[in-house]
Amino acid sequence: NIQCRSSADVVITRVRLRDGSSGIHTWACPRVHVSFVEGYNFRGPFPRGQVVQFGVSNDATLEDFYTKNDINVSWTEDNVNSWHSSNSTIRRGLVDGNNSRSGVGVIFEHAAVATGGLVEDVDAIRMGNGCFSAADAHNVTFRNVRCQQNLCGNVGGRGASLSNSLMFNSYQNTLSDNIRYYSSTYNYSCNGNIA
Repeated sequence: NIQCRSSADVVITRVRLRDGSSGIHTWACPRVHVSFVEGYNFRGPFPRGQVVQFGVSNDATLEDFYTKNDINVSWTEDNVNSWHSSNSTIRRGLVDGNNSRSGVGVIFEHAAVATGGLVEDVDAIRMGNGCFSAADAHNVTFRNVRCQQNLCGNVGGRGASLSNSLMFNSYQNTLSDNIRYYSSTYNYSCNGNIA
């Protein structure tokens, strides 16, 4: 729906996004600030399907957001993704619905090119593959995040998740370090696969 490319200090606020391949996708947009966003039923296909993806966009912020994806209509990947972006801040949001076999609610993917990040006061419900993840990430803090009612089995006709519906995840391709979870909770796990 909205794309930012090679532009610094962009502000996106008070938008409603619906049925796009992705909601907001940034590429090389340092200090982009996204707030008061509603997003519905993102369609992908992979690698798209997010309400917001920060790509190579250091010091980006997403706050005060809501996204709802109908499990039988949307074609999500990650709902919120910080890819190769240092020091992203994601706070005060609700992520509802993800039918991807490989995508999660909120994820940081740093590889060897980025570091730092904060997720704070975010709820993720009805996730098929997971709520919160740090993938090959460095120095990421999850504070007051909540995962609830994750989904097992064939979610939205796309098959079972690749993580066995894991709720909280940190994994490495080359190295993942200093990943912290504080005051975070889960409820109603479909299979007890928590962290």
